[in-house]
Amino acid sequence: MTGMQVKGLTLKSRIRFVEKTYGKDALIGLVKHLRPETAALVSDPVKLRATAWYDLEVQSELDRAVCKHLANGDQGVYRKMGAFSAEFQSFRAGGKDIRDPIKMFQIIGAVFDRYFQPGHMELVKVSDKETYLRLFEFRSVKENCLSNLGFLEKSLELNGFTPVVVEETQCSEDPSKKYCEYHIKWK
Repeated sequence: MTGMQVKGLTLKSRIRFVEKTYGKDALIGLVKHLRPETAALVSDPVKLRATAWYDLEVQSELDRAVCKHLANGDQGVYRKMGAFSAEFQSFRAGGKDIRDPIKMFQIIGAVFDRYFQPGHMELVKVSDKETYLRLFEFRSVKENCLSNLGFLEKSLELNGFTPVVVEETQCSEDPSKKYCEYHIKWK
């Protein structure tokens, strides 16, 4: 157990990604590569509750299995899963018509604790076209950070903005780092 938790909705988006991208049979084959408790959870849509909390390791294990067994080791799949998650959760700034990306990121920060715990997000505005997002108190892993990049890119696109740079500049997977930091620029 990592102590870091994600909502079941994020796991459901991963399952849906596998079904949409690789087909429903791919999920059946994928569960053979998961620990029995993870396989049981992923295989049973009733057991996997969207509003329940699950250890981050469940998502990481599923993500790594997708990368290794379905994407042939292509780590770009993590970013694709994050982008799919933004679409799956219909992240269009909470259904609001937002013309200011800074406001959109403030909304993302406000809902962060609904999907991940512990932790909180801070926004450091550089200009009207550039910001840093910092995720505090959430000890992340590489797969999750790469997924966040895709989520942030797609969130911008879904709200009508063109991302120019979305990169992670610091990762809390390194114990010496207190937060994950994402640098974001847009047009």
